Amino acid sequence: MINHMKLCILHHHHLAPTSKPQTGANIRLEHLCKGIQHRLPTSRLDFVCKEDVEGNWKEHIAKHLQYSKPDVILCTQIEDVALLPTRQELQNTPVITDLYAPRLMETMFEQDRGEVSHHLLLALHRSDAYLVAHRLQRDHWTALLRLIGVSELSTRMLMTPLALDIERSTPPKTLTLVGGGRVWPWQHPWDNLQQLLRILDNQDNGQIHWFSPPDQSVPFTHPRLMVHPWTSREAYRSVIAKTDFGLDLNPDSPERYLACAFRHMEFLGCNKPILSANQNVLTRSQPKLCRYVDFTDETTVLQAFNQPIPKKALQQFQEQHLPQNIVGSLIQWLQDPSCRTVKPHLLVEALQPQQQNFEAIAKLEELEQQIHVLEKTRLHQSTLLEQANLQVQQGTASLLKVTTAMEQLSAFKNDVAHNWSDFIKQQQDHIQSLQQQLNALLADNAKKSAELAAMDQLRARLENDLQHLREELNNRKPLWRR
Repeated sequence: MINHMKLCILHHHHLAPTSKPQTGANIRLEHLCKGIQHRLPTSRLDFVCKEDVEGNWKEHIAKHLQYSKPDVILCTQIEDVALLPTRQELQNTPVITDLYAPRLMETMFEQDRGEVSHHLLLALHRSDAYLVAHRLQRDHWTALLRLIGVSELSTRMLMTPLALDIERSTPPKTLTLVGGGRVWPWQHPWDNLQQLLRILDNQDNGQIHWFSPPDQSVPFTHPRLMVHPWTSREAYRSVIAKTDFGLDLNPDSPERYLACAFRHMEFLGCNKPILSANQNVLTRSQPKLCRYVDFTDETTVLQAFNQPIPKKALQQFQEQHLPQNIVGSLIQWLQDPSCRTVKPHLLVEALQPQQQNFEAIAKLEELEQQIHVLEKTRLHQSTLLEQANLQVQQGTASLLKVTTAMEQLSAFKNDVAHNWSDFIKQQQDHIQSLQQQLNALLADNAKKSAELAAMDQLRARLENDLQHLREELNNRKPLWRR
């Protein structure tokens, strides 16, 4: 057992919160991570998201793995497995691939030149363990694994069902159904939807809530059909919780026969039974929870409306599909992960040249993108250079104007300085003349002050003599008497 196991997870898009739209791959990875962290709390999850990477994705993966040195690698997209370094370069680090969707069946309805099957076969060859969503898919994956030369299937094919999140529900007052989601090329729900609307009209009862992605639309309208925009998983589940039944109106197809649908898990997580127009995994394994219904038969549809969901079976299913309970086989394998024995295989050798071609094309596209970015940068820089040259020209013209103004200012300054110098000289001469006049006045004033002081002294003596004379006259006796 690996203590503090480090699990590197390669995925393409960010894990969005429920307040935003979530893809099936997003929900699947979120549930796997919750389950692993619940069962192995000491494990460390190392996320590598392609959406965060600029440049060559393969080179980034190699550099990251060389730096992080994980104990196990989990690939959520099959096309990434072939981009991994060799077993020798990774020192035999085990690789797990998630095979929850029957991609080979989906290609029957897509314009595929063989890329999907190519990536799938190389992913099966390069991996050491495989997450399979349901036991009814075992034969499908067993055949493909045998085709590519994989043995040890009993210990390396790990049953890891889709998980669900339980939510409280409120029964509606009138018959209410919910369906929708992205319509893939192998799905065509419109005929069954119109037939169901006719049945509701005949009964004069019921309405259908239908969720549609922003890039897809419902090809018709109906007063009982309410189309909702695909805004967030949270809003989607809140509507499901207030309905009676979930709808899967896609007709039978080889893909539907093997697929486990995320919308089914959302319905059952919100305590709603499913009415399905196709024989999928759940209609065969849980017919009381997901009922197969012929929507061209009104009597059958009305009978399905009147069948209550078995609560005990629902609770048991919900408990089994909680995130911590779907990863049991995976956790058991992670206790002692190992690389499988790989032998030369003609089919794998035949796939290698095409894989090199794919990688060369990816490298060429990357270089073309870099050239496009460089050309865009060059044009931007040329524009900036032209603007800079124009600014330099404008700056030069402004500089000439400033220089002329400075010369004029200098000449004016010189004139002012010369005039100011003459004025200062005149003022200095005037001050000197005034100083001379002041000195003369001060000298004259000093002379007059001295004369005044002499006169004061003379006056004081005369007053003194006069005083003595008066006293003498007063003291004399008269010369005659009467």
